[in-house]
Amino acid sequence: MRATLLVWAALVVLALRPVAAVDTLLAGILAPLRLLSELCVPLGWMRSPQINAAESRIETEAEEGFAARRELFAAMVRGAQPSPELAHGRRLISGAVLGRAPGNLDRLIVQTPPAAGVEEGQPVVVGDVFVGRVAAGGADAEGLASVDLVTGSRFHVGAVRPADGLLHEAVEMTVGGLSSVGGQSSQIARGGHREVWLALHNPSERRLASGAVRVRELSFAFGRESLGPGARFGALADGFHLGRLVLVEGQWRVEPALDYRDGLFQVTVLAPERAGAAPARPREVLTDGRWLATRALTHGDPSPWRSGLVIASGSLAGVRRGAAVVAGARILGRIAHVGLFEAHVQLLDDPGLELVTVARLEGLEGPAVLGRLVSVGSAGPPHRDLDSAEGAVLFEWQPSPALFAAAAGATRLGARIYTGAGERGLPPGLLVGDAILSLGGGSGGARVVRVEPGAPAPDLSTLWVRLEGPARGGAGGGS
Repeated sequence: MRATLLVWAALVVLALRPVAAVDTLLAGILAPLRLLSELCVPLGWMRSPQINAAESRIETEAEEGFAARRELFAAMVRGAQPSPELAHGRRLISGAVLGRAPGNLDRLIVQTPPAAGVEEGQPVVVGDVFVGRVAAGGADAEGLASVDLVTGSRFHVGAVRPADGLLHEAVEMTVGGLSSVGGQSSQIARGGHREVWLALHNPSERRLASGAVRVRELSFAFGRESLGPGARFGALADGFHLGRLVLVEGQWRVEPALDYRDGLFQVTVLAPERAGAAPARPREVLTDGRWLATRALTHGDPSPWRSGLVIASGSLAGVRRGAAVVAGARILGRIAHVGLFEAHVQLLDDPGLELVTVARLEGLEGPAVLGRLVSVGSAGPPHRDLDSAEGAVLFEWQPSPALFAAAAGATRLGARIYTGAGERGLPPGLLVGDAILSLGGGSGGARVVRVEPGAPAPDLSTLWVRLEGPARGGAGGGS
């Protein structure tokens, strides 16, 4: 009896604080049971009517939404391209953000068209906003490149606050890294909402004034010799926005013109003009061959307050933590833990699940960046004031000032929400669901939004999990 209690206590501890080595050992010991589960697969015919109905609905939805997804991707590409004035004299190379470099939130991994001419040092922008420079890559068959963001501690770019009529003269400076606030460095961090300011260095005048800050790479404060390998591309970034010079807690900083943490989905690399260069076209993420078909081994989670399932594919099949799990064009959840032969999935209504998102908003053109949604859980009695419905999922969300500006005073907007990009394993354009965004009461503060997702995972026999690495050449996530 005592031995049984000790074993039970050990299993509880391991469930709360998993140890990778122990999990791997247990996975090997229990591997024969996986064979038994495969032998029992034919018994699934007993649920075939429900499965067929759900999967038919998912396939129809995926086909009907194909044009909408294509338009979403095209709109994201257009939104990342500069205005005609700043595009003049520059060749534009579109790049899809795949995620951040391991252990470095200030470096993006970007996929560009193969042989597009991406080189180290070329400026990278989102619309009319400068975000960084190409650090390496872009020449391989996959077109993968790394981009160093202006938020990096060692990044510097020449800048100028243009003259403001007769009141303020032009001030030259360098900008790069993140400014400290109250002795602590503001930072791009996972979890929580932090204000981020870019640091400015070596201003040419002591007396400063608020105003727009633009790139001027070859200013006296940031000479050509400091640009390194990118010296010949430096002038391509001149004129692009960095943000606005503001005084915060007695210190001058640059308020960024975009969200570096959750708003980087598509970027544009600036290159010298070249004859015969074809425009880049976005890839359809559901048919790019980076999906693995799998099925659910279990439905539900032992913890009553959690929501998840276990799929029949693990690290040996290439599954990695954080990867998206989809049915058709809809995201069902993300991989939370990976074993050798199986993986645990956090479903959308599992508290704490995070998604970076964009949305098509009712009455507005182009996609709007929503930012990070954090799941609160399935809609239920604690949130009846939000008019929750069975099957809905509640997410905590903090609207950005840009969204309030785009809404132009509207207090409620219908939204179709999709995944954004910027995190490994989470490709853009996966349908999250429909929601009504409440924008009343002005900006600031987190809110709770109810999202209506699609068919639940237990009603499906085939799921698809996102893989990293080269394409396998197979079909995508069920479209």
